[in-house]
Amino acid sequence: MRDTITFETITQAAIFELEMKGQISDGHWENDASSNYETWCDADVKVSPYEKDLGRNFWVSKNLGFGSKTLFEIVGDRMCHYGRMALIANRMFPELSTKKKLKIASVLEVCVWSQDKPAWKGLPRYMRDSIAEGKFWANDEWNMICEVGPVRILEAAVHAFAIYTEDDARKDTLRISKIAKTEYSF
Repeated sequence: MRDTITFETITQAAIFELEMKGQISDGHWENDASSNYETWCDADVKVSPYEKDLGRNFWVSKNLGFGSKTLFEIVGDRMCHYGRMALIANRMFPELSTKKKLKIASVLEVCVWSQDKPAWKGLPRYMRDSIAEGKFWANDEWNMICEVGPVRILEAAVHAFAIYTEDDARKDTLRISKIAKTEYSF
């Protein structure tokens, strides 16, 4: 059975998958020999509305402080950003798995709302080059986003930005910290 950590919302899953895993492997906890970074980073991330499902099914030697105020002061805006992208993906594709929604959230973040960059400059170079050469760069997530169309994406974005704030992201990090401490077995 694969190591799995289950959260209660897509925003918590996105913050963990898209930000916390990076902080574990090469950020906030990178020089901590007891962080069990491989275990945390290789774990599947899921969402369940049921309290009994929340937590992780793997052992780690120490719990990390995912609710750290210092960490949030440094990357809280990015965590909020990831939460919003996950809400957009969730609204556009409610039928998809958590894993697929998080991939879409990651593509949205890179392609549309890259930090401090216009959308075109936020695209990776190989994507910009292929589009400039008249070739259509694509992967499954990109194709799915394009098929939805700009009106639905904009509607989902307006909704996400209206309802999810940095305060919500902060609350999510505190909840992530509590959920990550809960070990359960199947």
